[in-house]
Amino acid sequence: MKRINLFVLLILATCGFVASCTDDDFANGGIGGNKNSVAVKFGVGDIQNEAQQTMTRAAEGATISRAAFVQNLAMQGIAIEDLTTQELSVDGTDEVCLLETTVAGVNPVQQSDLQTRANISTAITENFSTLGYCSETESSISNEPWFYNEETNKDGVLTNMIVWKREFPYGKFFGISPQIKSDYAKLKLSPKNYTGTPYVDFEVEGDVKNQKDLLVANSGIVQFEAPYEKAPVVPLKFYHALTAIHFKVGQNLSWNKTITKVDIVGAKTKGRYTLPVDNSGNGGNWAPNNETGDCTLDGLNVSTSKEKNVILTGADGDNYTFYMIPQDLENVSVVISFSDGSAINAMLKGKWQQGTTITYSLSEKNSNWEYVLTANGNAQIPSYSSGKTYDVTSYRKAPDGTQQAVPWKITGYDANGDGNYTFEEKPEWFIGMSLLQGDGGTSSQQGWVEITANQKDLVPELNEKLKSATPLGSVGSPYDLSTQGGKMNRHTANCYVISAPGSYCIPLVYGNAIKNGMTNEHSYKTSVNGKYILSHFVDHEGKVIESPYINVQNSTAPAQSANMVWTDAKSTPITNLTVTGSRENSYVNFDVPADKIEKSNTVIAIKDKDGKVMWSWHLWIAQPDVLKTTEVTCKTGQKFDFIQEPLGYKETMRLKSKEREVMVRVEQTYGPSSAKQSATFKIRQLGIDKTEAYATYYQHSRKDAFKYSRSEFPTITDKEVSIANGIQNPDKPYEVYMYQDIGFENINLWSMDFDGTTDENKSVKTIYDPCPAGFKVPERNAFTGFTTTGKRTNVKKEFNVTGSYDYGWNFNNKLENPDATFFIPAAGYQTSKGYVERIGSYWLCDGISDRGNGFPYYFEFNGSHINPQNTQFKDDLLCIFPVAE
Repeated sequence: MKRINLFVLLILATCGFVASCTDDDFANGGIGGNKNSVAVKFGVGDIQNEAQQTMTRAAEGATISRAAFVQNLAMQGIAIEDLTTQELSVDGTDEVCLLETTVAGVNPVQQSDLQTRANISTAITENFSTLGYCSETESSISNEPWFYNEETNKDGVLTNMIVWKREFPYGKFFGISPQIKSDYAKLKLSPKNYTGTPYVDFEVEGDVKNQKDLLVANSGIVQFEAPYEKAPVVPLKFYHALTAIHFKVGQNLSWNKTITKVDIVGAKTKGRYTLPVDNSGNGGNWAPNNETGDCTLDGLNVSTSKEKNVILTGADGDNYTFYMIPQDLENVSVVISFSDGSAINAMLKGKWQQGTTITYSLSEKNSNWEYVLTANGNAQIPSYSSGKTYDVTSYRKAPDGTQQAVPWKITGYDANGDGNYTFEEKPEWFIGMSLLQGDGGTSSQQGWVEITANQKDLVPELNEKLKSATPLGSVGSPYDLSTQGGKMNRHTANCYVISAPGSYCIPLVYGNAIKNGMTNEHSYKTSVNGKYILSHFVDHEGKVIESPYINVQNSTAPAQSANMVWTDAKSTPITNLTVTGSRENSYVNFDVPADKIEKSNTVIAIKDKDGKVMWSWHLWIAQPDVLKTTEVTCKTGQKFDFIQEPLGYKETMRLKSKEREVMVRVEQTYGPSSAKQSATFKIRQLGIDKTEAYATYYQHSRKDAFKYSRSEFPTITDKEVSIANGIQNPDKPYEVYMYQDIGFENINLWSMDFDGTTDENKSVKTIYDPCPAGFKVPERNAFTGFTTTGKRTNVKKEFNVTGSYDYGWNFNNKLENPDATFFIPAAGYQTSKGYVERIGSYWLCDGISDRGNGFPYYFEFNGSHINPQNTQFKDDLLCIFPVAE
């Protein structure tokens, strides 16, 4: 804490030093207005966008003249001679070539009314760096920075306010994007004491996915004018300092291969860029050094026979751009690799001009390539999204070098993959496209694909199935959950599953003390003796249990009423709670209304005449097959039959849908028959499989289900802890009860005959076990088959799983030749303070008697490790994944 405070003080001291200079200037320099009004702020622009807007306005209803085209290029610092078109030979084959085309701008996009929808406004989309210089006169701008490498928000406001100085009203400012940070070594700013025009040292990332565009700006001279009450908005118009490079499959390529990787080999990847000396971009120049390197776009899966005129994209659908240092091309080549292990190599010629986009198209040589069409819309759409943008670039290169727009149009869809494109094949989820045709141009026209979100929540559907299920029982003839309505001999438990509306009853029996219609005395008595062994279990008064029937055990003070302890349902699903009958024929009765039923958990309790809780039950409303089992083989070969979900599992959201896609075809509306271009791109929307859920939580050795909550629980203090008091307070966990003789220190409360040895034979279910009839808390070796060693490991290859971690693992059901997977969610554990940790934590029935008062085992995992037999304090609240008895 002292170190943190010192760090904060250092920051405050630094901020105070900067503020003291500017505040004194503001206060003592006689500047009027408020502080914000005289703060340095920037008007951020992109010269490329301005030039394109000028071109678009000039082209409305007319063809751009050569003179106008040349003038527009000059705004961007580009000459018409820079817009090269050339054919590049490919080594080892006369069939194909690389066709190079160049357009002005770095990834240019035509500005339109779609801007507000596609978030297209300026190339500056993140914070950037600025430098400021000031002086008394226009001709004497200082060579020492007024401020240096200041973080500036993308809207032009400095993160740390700096105000103008009245005595130095002339300023010149530089902008650099991305922001220069000390922890990124590939972009460095000239030193603060450097007296020349600032520069940056730049290094190209080798992995295209990590490459960054570089933009620079010079404001020119700006004056802060009298009466010094309002500062000017400093214009920062950014120029692109790099060359953008794309690759695509050409229109007429007849090969049937799959491109997997593109490498640019031998290019200069380091250089020094001196910033422009004025606001027209003059003087900005590169000095690449002689160090060369390779840049790679990997993870491609592009068919040369199917994807025509489509920009090559990464495996995740992102439209990656090579951002390279402008340079004369000497011994620079392109290597395109294919899935069959072959590759082609082409030497590049000419130069990469700053502020342009070059496209290399893999093509056959039998085309004049005067017409260019590129469609770009392959990026994946998230399942929750209702649309995305797509780009179409369509133009032709005139003999004199002038580039002219060529109109284009969408000509159909292919949803079934048969290669036929018609408008009738538009899928139902595909609502439409905002731009079905365009005038074309060297900068792309952008449209919006509108689709429906691909997310379906299955929870409402599950609840509707519960509501529409045939009701069970009736008033006066309730459905007995312990006999499944009379279909089987009575089998009692502390938890009952309900899957339909109806009228129900439960016999007043301690846990599983009745099994197969007979008294199951072994569930509350054992012949095993010893330290930390409870040989005869007790009731809510602390008396040893002599009868399985609660109203026989308490014949002089029987249960007379019932109530709901808690529920996690939106509305109360359990109504009309009553106690009926007497002695061994006593029942708790209740209704589950059809309009209230939903997957949920409810705890009910019975009370004596004084209102003291005598016993309680967990009612788990869930789908009918929730107790269907999956066989899992552990490390020792023992087999366990797990139910489908953790005990008390409840989904609050379950989104599930499959990925879907449609191909779109676009054509130029005219061109020579041999060169009329078409392109296809894929609109692909991802599916989703996402569940938000929780389960009920349990303290080891107690029967009581606790509600998932991020709020603090009311607790029973350690002075009041006893088994009897736990029964009387089914909604209250114990905060601390270790190292005391209080009853819960006994290690056999969930495994009747367990005596603390390492014997891993099957446990005997007890009346304190919280699981439904026929199921129990697992033994300690139940989860050992989920690692190849049977022990804790953080080595991924020792995880016996399929797929990746998604707040849970799909565990294989066997170590050898698995034939099923078994998903166990990281349902977490929580403390009485309401803290929930999102890891997998599941109790086992056994404990260790030689560590304090019985540390129980539990199964624990997260995304980085799995531990089949960890140990934990009993008073933490963990989940349970029942297995068949």
